[in-house]
Amino acid sequence: MPAFKVPIAAKAVLLIAALGLLSIAANALCLQRFHELERLNAELTEHVAPARLALAEAKASLESFGLAVYKTYSASDPDQVKESLEAIESVLETPESDEPPSLIGSYSSAGANYKIFADGSIEAETSEGTFKFPSMSDFKRHLAEAKAKTAPVAE
Repeated sequence: MPAFKVPIAAKAVLLIAALGLLSIAANALCLQRFHELERLNAELTEHVAPARLALAEAKASLESFGLAVYKTYSASDPDQVKESLEAIESVLETPESDEPPSLIGSYSSAGANYKIFADGSIEAETSEGTFKFPSMSDFKRHLAEAKAKTAPVAE
């Protein structure tokens, strides 16, 4: 039986052709995956961008709320207290929703911890205890009453 011998040059050509076909197949698969990644990135960007914006707005509101609370507690003049309370109300609005309230932020100031919920309610943990307020108006009223109790009486 005669042995069929392929010259080395023919073997090299076959090997290069096979590697070329494998390279083409790999490139096609990579391109498919890149297109899939682009689609996923576009979809994720569409959903994440608004969430990032909402978080940034919530963070700014929370910082403004903390500053307004601090100003209210440090105010000595009743007009300053009223102005600070108006600033607090302008920072937070009371949204209406049928869903159970979810925590949208928390803040600590002067030894007190505040939790702000999506329904507009506020929970304050102070050295006097934990207080829950159904709305910003109730929280402002509490702050004004607390400030009035600690204000020195003029003689």
